[in-house]
Amino acid sequence: PYIPQDIFGYRWNGEEYVIEPNEASIVRQVFEWYMAGDSAPKIAKKLDDRGERTRLGNRFTKRVVYNIEKATLFCTKFIKCFC
Repeated sequence: PYIPQDIFGYRWNGEEYVIEPNEASIVRQVFEWYMAGDSAPKIAKKLDDRGERTRLGNRFTKRVVYNIEKATLFCTKFIKCFC
């Protein structure tokens, strides 16, 4: 990437993105709930009820959930273009 930055569920190691296992499990759960029809606010509440926190230790908000969905969808499209 032009400006490497961490994406929730991944870490930039200087050369490529690598999966961060704990965060990746949260990302998978977010998408399972999303595909089941849950809204971002509902997903944020579910994560909060489970005691999950962001990388910085904050509670999940609907904005954080939207960002996870957007970033992960972008990365998926980006990766597929180079496969």
